[in-house]
Amino acid sequence: YMITNQFEKALATIIEMDAKFGKSDDRNRYKMQIISQGNFQNTEINNLINQIKQNPKEESNYVDLIFLYSKANEADKALDVAKQLAKEVPTSEWGQVSLFKTYLDSNQADKAIKSMNVILASSKIDSKIKHRTLNEFLIYVNKNPQYSADLEKAISYFDNDPNVDVAKEIGKFYHSKGQFENAIKYYEKDLKSNSETDRETNLLLLEAYTQAKQFEPMTKRAMTMIEIYPSQPQFYYYAGLGNNQLKQFKNAKTVLEMGLDYVVDDKALEANFNIQLGEAYNGLGDAKKKEEYFLKANELLKKNK
Repeated sequence: YMITNQFEKALATIIEMDAKFGKSDDRNRYKMQIISQGNFQNTEINNLINQIKQNPKEESNYVDLIFLYSKANEADKALDVAKQLAKEVPTSEWGQVSLFKTYLDSNQADKAIKSMNVILASSKIDSKIKHRTLNEFLIYVNKNPQYSADLEKAISYFDNDPNVDVAKEIGKFYHSKGQFENAIKYYEKDLKSNSETDRETNLLLLEAYTQAKQFEPMTKRAMTMIEIYPSQPQFYYYAGLGNNQLKQFKNAKTVLEMGLDYVVDDKALEANFNIQLGEAYNGLGDAKKKEEYFLKANELLKKNK
């Protein structure tokens, strides 16, 4: 049936043989090959539901069903299956997915953390489930910051995950909440673990430094990034802003004038450059130049409306 592409008959035969003789690696490989095509997934889902009813203590059926629901982005159904698994097979690592959610919802943090660490350390559990677990714990820690150290440990499980920069995403989460000190910590962690020169992460970090009024590290990083991205005006802007805040007005003037040449079709950024140039000339005692740049900034802002 497999050789002749009669997949419906092949799947029916595999299901029948599994029921009669138990599962085998070869048949499971064929089955996954068939299911990967998509149009046979519902058949296998119904089969697994029936298998669970007949053999409620067989862990592999639950795991296969969770995998299919997870692949189809039906996370709630996957969680329901995990709950049933936790009840029937308490020692299952997959069962911890359900227990984690239950403990977290009932504010039993220590038990939830224990379950979470089992989930994140498991080689069996799907990465989508792991990411969802971490996201739920992140939301919990945002309201209960005393568990921040446990969040740090949880993130370390993803250090070698090529699919997502977890520390960066957590930085964005705190950034969106206006918690810039926390955002900075995770952006810096991401840059240290992955690429120190990632453009987006550096721009996010510079914005967080600005909001947190950490002008020394902001200026230092912006100047470093200018060397790496010499035609990116945003880095010149942050370097100029930082130098102004540190009262290094001559340095601010120089770097802002250099960066302004790279601003193209961005009225808002051009206006900000002119504001900072006005501040730099004000610091240098040139009132005429200050007014000139402030007026130009106002004109640009009016055009940008």
